[in-house]
Amino acid sequence: MIFLGDPVTEAADFGMCLILPVAILLYTWYRILCNHSKHPIPCKVMAVLIVCTVFILAMLPLGLLSFAFWVSIVILVFPFGFGVSALLNRLLYQRCSSYTEGTITDIQHYKIKTKYSTSTYYYPIITFYVDGVQYNEASSFNCDPDDLGNTCWVRYNPNDPHEITQEQYEKGADKLISVLCVILLCIALFLIIGGITDIAILLRQ
Repeated sequence: MIFLGDPVTEAADFGMCLILPVAILLYTWYRILCNHSKHPIPCKVMAVLIVCTVFILAMLPLGLLSFAFWVSIVILVFPFGFGVSALLNRLLYQRCSSYTEGTITDIQHYKIKTKYSTSTYYYPIITFYVDGVQYNEASSFNCDPDDLGNTCWVRYNPNDPHEITQEQYEKGADKLISVLCVILLCIALFLIIGGITDIAILLRQ
């Protein structure tokens, strides 16, 4: 499908539709840079992330010519974001190579209200000791309100015990995300090929 209407109107509509994917892209890079400032990401990994970002941005102008390119841009942003999230979690898990036993001494709860329901999420504050020093750190894993006082194993960064994760890290979740990303990338590739065909037809006219 080729856009052939008023260029100004099409550009405005195209810009409005790109607010969400561009916001996701900006937030993803915010997380990358925040993580990189604390724990440098390998140069090869950073180079791959930059190339992927440039590729996505390079297709933005093509979206004005082909609907297929526009959809492919939106689709590509999501596996990019999922992939970066999985990468940062894996790097965190690798840095947290030491184990210790901790106790859930407090539980924080957050409520997310929607028009039809309210969801409550519980996150534990875990107290543990490293070389005789006490640490009280918040975990990013959900727990139950009844878990207060329970003990759990904690993985921590030996160079910075304030950085923790838990043995609950599931590699199966990474595999599921990877499968989803592959499916989305295949769909995006199909649409990119369709977009190239659309533009080739437009140039011949």
